[in-house]
Amino acid sequence: MNDANATLDTAERLIREQFPEHFGTRHSIDRIVGSSFSHENREVNYITVHLAPGGPPLDHLETIRFNILLKEMLTGCDIHNWPAIAFNSQEYEAP
Repeated sequence: MNDANATLDTAERLIREQFPEHFGTRHSIDRIVGSSFSHENREVNYITVHLAPGGPPLDHLETIRFNILLKEMLTGCDIHNWPAIAFNSQEYEAP
């Protein structure tokens, strides 16, 4: 497993564990999609958290606090190349 996969796997696990504790029952995760790519010889990790339809809009400050919490937890796991995280609350249609 390369570094990107390990980072994304750890980040996804932490998101699944911490999301309900942070956001409660107002929102639920439909799926999480992680990816990585190289940019200027540097690995860039990216995660999109797709939320299940029907929840209220996410509060911007709550998502910032969640990102900070996740970065602190990843640092505790000795991961310093944190993924960018986006939250998608739009309903998704498979291609």
